[in-house]
Amino acid sequence: MTTPAPHVVLEIPEGWRETPLAPPDLSQAAGVRVLTWKAWAPKSLAPGTLGDPPNPPGIPTGTPELVAGCFGSETGTWTAEAEPLVLERLRAMVSSTALRVARVGEYRVAESTRRGHLTTERLEGTGDERPLAAQVSLGFVHADAAKGARAEPMLVGCFALCSDRSQCEKTVEGATVAAEFVPPPGATLSLQALVTMVHHPSASLAVAVSCSLLMGAVLVITRRRPRTK
Repeated sequence: MTTPAPHVVLEIPEGWRETPLAPPDLSQAAGVRVLTWKAWAPKSLAPGTLGDPPNPPGIPTGTPELVAGCFGSETGTWTAEAEPLVLERLRAMVSSTALRVARVGEYRVAESTRRGHLTTERLEGTGDERPLAAQVSLGFVHADAAKGARAEPMLVGCFALCSDRSQCEKTVEGATVAAEFVPPPGATLSLQALVTMVHHPSASLAVAVSCSLLMGAVLVITRRRPRTK
């Protein structure tokens, strides 16, 4: 029996419906693929009518306000120093998605926790009329068993985003990731050497090259940078 792909489990608000939303363009993120991607919107109402508040100017009624997705990439090596960089890219994914659906994107990291082999951050919107609420999670799972014992573990990053905190913050707070997370693979000698170069550079050129290579190893890439406060 095929194991379901890692996915975000949410309690969808009553009356909301699943709605189309294209996943992000990952063409520049070699080896990264979308595992699951869904979006939901409140019951469609004309702006200004009784019920849901109208969307911001230029955002059509029925545009998604709740989005969840998971991304994966198989890798045989890992180092703890890479985790903050990957989490940063996941946060950027949240911000760029919020900008797509509601023209909000500013946030701060309100809380960071680690349970077992899963790292989770809770994000709070700042400075927007309709601040976002979000959660990002990062960890490793076993790769597709059909590929055999030599399959590399998969790094999985997931997020749940509510673009209007007043509408679905509780949904995001209760979000979980359905997957069996496992310990990360060890760092190869080449990766260990790279990390050593970053932390103990012998010349400015080594710093630049090492940082560039380490950033290139980050597995989730987005073209839009987040705005943080």
